[in-house]
Amino acid sequence: MSDEPRPESRAEARAVAAYLKTLRALVNEASASRATWIRQLGALLTEVRAGTDPEALAREAGRIGLEQSVVFREFKRRLEKLDAPLLCNDIHLLASSWLDKQMAACEVMEEVGRTGDLASLRETQGLLAEGRNDSRRFSAAYAEMVAWLRERLGSTRRNRATRAGARRFGWLRRR
Repeated sequence: MSDEPRPESRAEARAVAAYLKTLRALVNEASASRATWIRQLGALLTEVRAGTDPEALAREAGRIGLEQSVVFREFKRRLEKLDAPLLCNDIHLLASSWLDKQMAACEVMEEVGRTGDLASLRETQGLLAEGRNDSRRFSAAYAEMVAWLRERLGSTRRNRATRAGARRFGWLRRR
């Protein structure tokens, strides 16, 4: 029996590689957007602590929440359009959960804008902390999938090289 991966295994590895590449680009883009949003939130919280006009700050929180909510919903829509290979279901769910936390935090900010309850911004911070945990789990799962893929592709290359060498220098073994 040959060590060569079955054709569907090679196809599976290619599908995983393509999915991971697309997923990484989407998550990187969402992370960059999140970083901008976190800076906005930080500036807002600084103003809240300084006691600046609470009504204006609540409106600003609502505006930022609505703006970012639209952005994260679009990332979620794009994620849902991706066809995750079976091996990538867990990492897909982690990315989805991370985006859900971002959207939930945005919704809290929108609610602050409607109610004027600036104290609710703490809930936003809690959801963002949960999102960081999802992000760590995502990163670990992503690294595992990349390692699996490298191993799979590495063994395929080694097997091809071994077979090619055996065909070219098979006469040496017959001596």
